[in-house]
Amino acid sequence: MPRSLTGEHYHYYGICSTKLWYHHHRILYAQENEFVKLGKILSETAYSRDDNVAVGTSKFDLIRHPDEQTIEISEIKRSSTYQEADRLQLLHYLSLLAEAQSNGSDRELIGKLRYPRENTVVTIKWTDKTAVEYEEATAEILSAVSDECPSPERIPACRKCSMREFCFA
Repeated sequence: MPRSLTGEHYHYYGICSTKLWYHHHRILYAQENEFVKLGKILSETAYSRDDNVAVGTSKFDLIRHPDEQTIEISEIKRSSTYQEADRLQLLHYLSLLAEAQSNGSDRELIGKLRYPRENTVVTIKWTDKTAVEYEEATAEILSAVSDECPSPERIPACRKCSMREFCFA
């Protein structure tokens, strides 16, 4: 049985297939990285933390109910540099909510990527189109993590990556 996919799987998929493979196979260094630590501090201090909630193994940075017809979750990021990866991670969280409310509820699911340092918010709605995009990404991730570890390639993300020394040792 394959290991459950997490939001980090989707985020790493959007950045680097080698880091995705390492993460999936539990070869982790990220917790010691200064940029990871800064991101956690930002996430904890930028918005009130009393509105967060866990669904399965995932914990959303922020969840709100702006009205009776809508559930809104937010992912707080330090920078929009990896906005597509951030978007894929948020789609994963929206999919968890969609699955949790599959009991017939028709509440609109909205995700927001919040970049407080840039004073920017990007809104993503869970639709049939984003559900298909999510399923395609899931299939590609499952394929990538079941193959051999891909050879590292130097990309701009390597400069701040927690795995840089491990990849290129």
